[in-house]
Order: sequence, then structure tokens, then C-alpha cells
Amino acid sequence: MVVIATVWVLAFNLSNHLKYKTAAINFFIPGMFLFVLSDGLLAFNKFLFHQPGRWDIWVMLTYGLAQLLLTIGYTKVIPIYSEEKAVNN
Repeated sequence: MVVIATVWVLAFNLSNHLKYKTAAINFFIPGMFLFVLSDGLLAFNKFLFHQPGRWDIWVMLTYGLAQLLLTIGYTKVIPIYSEEKAVNN
């Protein structure tokens, strides 16, 4: 949970950067929210609900959407980062 919480904080922190703000707000922050929700559903099902199979679709749906948003965000940031790096060299 420490790693996941750290990545979520970093996603919020990225929204302070002018060039990455759009990608952070549209992709990274919602993606990390869904990732945390997915892990929360897993934990609640494992330790509280004890109903295998009932929550699996919601876990996989939130996890899949989280991965999709994070991947799209990454593909939006890479060209900006590459351009920034080329200018600095």
C-alpha cells in the first residue's frame, strides 16, 4: 500500500507541472484512483465479505480501466518529455 499511495501522491504532484497537467488530471489521477479502488475491493472481499467470485468482475473492471488510463497517460507524456530532453541537450 505504501508504493500505491506514493504513486497516487506523485500523480497529484505531476498536476503541478504545466506541461504534464492535462495528462495528470485526465489520465494519471483517475487511473490511480481506479487502481486504489481495485485494490480496496480485493482487500474488502478477502478480509470482510468472503464471497469469492462475487466481486471479481468489479475488481477486474476497475483494474483494467486503471491500466488503460495509466497507459494512455504515459503515451501522452513521453513525447513531451522527449521534446523537453532534446531541448535541454
